[in-house]
Amino acid sequence: MKRLKAFAAALVIFLCITGGIRMVVMHSGVHSSSREFRYWYNPYKDKSAPALQEALGKNTMVIFGSSELGHSRKSPYYIKNMFSEKALDAMLIGQPYSQDMNHATTLAALAPYMKSRKVVLLLSPTWFMGKDTSPENFSIRYSDSAYIGMLRNPDISPALKRSMAQRTRHLLRNDKAALSRVKAYDAVYLNDTRDPFTRLKARYYQNHTMLQERAALLMAEQYRRISDPGTGASGAPGLPGKSGNAEPARLHSSGLRSSGPIVSPGTTPDWQALQDKALTSAERKINNPLMMQDKIWKTKFRSKYRSSVKLHAGTETTVSGEYGDLELFLQVCKEENIKPLLIIQPVNGFWYDHSGLKAPARDGYRAKIKDVASRYDAQVTDLSQYDYEPGVLTDAVHPWGKGWVILDEVIYNYYKAP
Repeated sequence: MKRLKAFAAALVIFLCITGGIRMVVMHSGVHSSSREFRYWYNPYKDKSAPALQEALGKNTMVIFGSSELGHSRKSPYYIKNMFSEKALDAMLIGQPYSQDMNHATTLAALAPYMKSRKVVLLLSPTWFMGKDTSPENFSIRYSDSAYIGMLRNPDISPALKRSMAQRTRHLLRNDKAALSRVKAYDAVYLNDTRDPFTRLKARYYQNHTMLQERAALLMAEQYRRISDPGTGASGAPGLPGKSGNAEPARLHSSGLRSSGPIVSPGTTPDWQALQDKALTSAERKINNPLMMQDKIWKTKFRSKYRSSVKLHAGTETTVSGEYGDLELFLQVCKEENIKPLLIIQPVNGFWYDHSGLKAPARDGYRAKIKDVASRYDAQVTDLSQYDYEPGVLTDAVHPWGKGWVILDEVIYNYYKAP
């Protein structure tokens, strides 16, 4: 009897502690300022659909992308540093291995909370180089809360939900734990099962994973505050904030020095002048046959340059499961009455010509993307004209200062358009 009482007491204490932890975690704020959170480049942020929903403002336009969002973040031309909040209110979502299917699911989860009915999708050409998305990479970026948000969105048709569920199961085929959770969610939210065990299992999975996502995000936010105390409410590293120091002065397009964003309300950016300034600052760092940043050439490309002549020869660019995932993204946009802008990012033409994926082959994925977009009346901006311009990319695919100015202009004009 004493053992039974001790066990019961321990169980009560355990439930009280876990319940208290859950209450604290689920009701804790996860960011010091909404603008800082929206531009925060962090995988735990992107996985927590409820946190993303909370951070959306009335004018926030969502920008989906991948690893390019993490490059040149200290540059004055990086999108977060380029604009004041009133000039461009945006939220960045994307990490390495984020692709169309991840973004389609997240968009479906966020759509009911988005007042701005515009989105931007930065398309990385590497997504379409190969037969299909890697299941392992998809699993890394899969989010339970986003998937549940998609299934529970009343504006998404059952047919589209089933297509997205089928594709998600296929891409999670090697992740047995996540696949088991998805099957439970589908049974409840898609097939409306009455089986009490399945419903209980789905509820457990949902509560457990959302608690994990939130707790991971809280810890990441706390670590960011400790490791980067100079990031204040203004949202740019080093800008005056709660504990930050003054940021080094920047140059406006007019040539005047400024300690704030280059583009503020009422400012008319001279985009060509900004491109020229960005190129000037990069030119002394370019002295290699691929016209990329010298530091990256020396550490990643110089050693494999001679052996990579046929590295990408024969790479498939027009037959890929990624095109179907892009269609799912555009179908979500159509059903939610959201207007998408697809930006086909440039690549380093010198590198891909050298490694065997020449311009005609690269034209294949561009034409296919435009064909898919045309079926959904989606706007496309193709930046392939910059494939051979120095200062645009730091390496094979990621934007440098001039590259960010080019992206900034396209995104800003879309944001301001009626």
